[in-house]
Amino acid sequence: MNLPADLLPHWLLYLGLVLYLAGTLAALVLAPWRALSRPTILNLSLAASAALIVLWRLEAGLLPGLSFHFLAVTAATLLLGWSLAVLATLVAELTLTLIGGGSFVAFGINGLLSGLLPASLTYLLYRLYRRQFPQHLFVYIFAVAFLGGAIVAVVNACIRFSILASNGAYTVDRLTSEYLPLLPLYAFPEAVLNGMLVTIFAVFRPDWVKTLHRDTRF
Repeated sequence: MNLPADLLPHWLLYLGLVLYLAGTLAALVLAPWRALSRPTILNLSLAASAALIVLWRLEAGLLPGLSFHFLAVTAATLLLGWSLAVLATLVAELTLTLIGGGSFVAFGINGLLSGLLPASLTYLLYRLYRRQFPQHLFVYIFAVAFLGGAIVAVVNACIRFSILASNGAYTVDRLTSEYLPLLPLYAFPEAVLNGMLVTIFAVFRPDWVKTLHRDTRF
């Protein structure tokens, strides 16, 4: 789902880079570095990065900038917390840019859309769940992991749609007819994947799911 640099104006590429660097810096500052000294947390973080690399490589392309792939950032955020999830997506995006011949010019905007925004939206949904919903495992899995994964996927796709349409990369009619009808087919598998992963860990390894604990902070 990476956006090609030649479809975007220079000001947007620079803005995306600045915002992404700011978000990454915040993640670096807030990251629980002492927790990474525990082999379990370190291995889980590295495994999340590796899994994201594999999932993001498997994409179905329609048009340049309009390919689909699993994000799985919702599950990563719920397992690791916001800051470590952002850093895991940074590693994945950087690796794919290096091995896939991607454009470093568009690295900021793609990192923002693929990692920072999905992780931030997931964390906001998680905080909303903590404040407004019963603290029950089923509610947590359905409202945050399953439904949250779908929401993140749809919002992410709509942002890409808006960026490409507003800059004239594709006409609104073409995007509406060829891209939007596929959103349900994209959002549901994304929801199932995130819900399934979080369910497995929450049931069999609840100590690995950081957001199951009430004292979770970033």
